[in-house]
Amino acid sequence: MNIALIVFLYIAAVAILLHPWTRVRLKTRIKKHAALDPYRAISLACDVESCSEMAGMAGRRFLVDEAPDIPLQQCSADACGCRYVHHADRRGSVDRRMLSRHAEEEKPDRRGLRGRRKSDWSLLAVSG
Repeated sequence: MNIALIVFLYIAAVAILLHPWTRVRLKTRIKKHAALDPYRAISLACDVESCSEMAGMAGRRFLVDEAPDIPLQQCSADACGCRYVHHADRRGSVDRRMLSRHAEEEKPDRRGLRGRRKSDWSLLAVSG
């Protein structure tokens, strides 16, 4: 029984000591993903017993760089149960923009050839 108590205290001490490091690693991982894909979205999901500040932000999407750190400084909950929910980039599908008719038919762009003024036509007649 004495050994079980020592093992339990050792595990509890390690968990307490490593707890701040896990948050730092999570933030570092989120920042690394932000550098790779800056348009990924994150929303905040909260437990039923979350504080009122976080309940107002629940479901709202943020870019990875703009998401608030959790727990919030104003958090009134004893143990914060809020978490990040990652969303895929919505632009990942096929680009649906249509090309202009000239680009589709490979016709040349005629806009820059000559102007409509009489002087523009006279310069072409002299040089041609």
